[in-house]
Amino acid sequence: MNSVVCVTIMVVALIGMVICQKKQDSFPLAKPLALILTLVVAVFGIIFLQGMLGGNAKEIQNNEFKFYASQMHKAAKYAKENFDAKSALLIMDESHKDDPRTPLVLDCCKEFIPNVEYGTLDVPPAMMSLNERMRASHFDAFVTQYPNVDVVISMVGIPRDFPKSKFIKDCQAKRGPKLILIGYGETRGLQKLIATEAVAGLITIRNGAVFNENPPPSSLEDTFNVRYELVNKDNLEDYKSVIGVGM
Repeated sequence: MNSVVCVTIMVVALIGMVICQKKQDSFPLAKPLALILTLVVAVFGIIFLQGMLGGNAKEIQNNEFKFYASQMHKAAKYAKENFDAKSALLIMDESHKDDPRTPLVLDCCKEFIPNVEYGTLDVPPAMMSLNERMRASHFDAFVTQYPNVDVVISMVGIPRDFPKSKFIKDCQAKRGPKLILIGYGETRGLQKLIATEAVAGLITIRNGAVFNENPPPSSLEDTFNVRYELVNKDNLEDYKSVIGVGM
C-alpha cells in the first residue's frame, strides 16, 4: 500500500480519536469509536513500517524482543543472587497470551528461577491501560493466590492507590515475597518504597540509554546495560529525577 495513503489514514484516524475523547460525555458511541480508530492507527502504522523497512522489519522486531526480554533476565538474576529466589510470580499485561514475546520472557526468568507462575489481573476492560485501571483490590486479589512464591515481578507496575494494598503493606513490613517492578516508575511514593526496600528493585531507562537500530550485544546482560538500569536503595539517588514524579 502507498505510504502516503497509510499516513493519511492514520492522521484522519488520530483526529477522529481526539474528537471522540472530547465528545465522550455527550456522545455515547465516542468510546467504542475511539477504540476502533486506535486499532486503525495501529494496523496502518504496522503496514507503513513494513513498507518503509522492508526486509529489515523482522530483524528490528527480533532485536527489540531481545531488549525487552533482557529486563526479565536482569530481574530474575537479581532475585536469584540477592534473595535466592526459587519461585516467582510474573504479573503480565492483558495481552500476554497473544504476545509473541511471552515465551522468551518466561525462558529468561526460568534461567535463574525454576518455578514460575504468571498471569494478569482481573480488571474490568476500558480505554485506559491496565496500570491506570488497576486498584489495590485487584492487585491483592491476584497476588494472594500465590502465597508461597519467593518474588513477585510486576510488568504492569503497582496500583496508584498502593497504600491500601495489603501486599504492599506486607512488603513494607518485610513479610512475604520480594517485589521487583519492570517499568512504570512514575507512581508517586515509589521513591520511598525503594528507599525502604519495600520494592526490592525497579527496572527503568538508564541514564545515557542508547536507542537505535543497531543489533543488541550477544549477551542479555550486555543488552540490558545498553538501555536499562535496575534501581534499588543503593543507586536511587541517581534516578530521583525520574522515579515517582508522575501522577
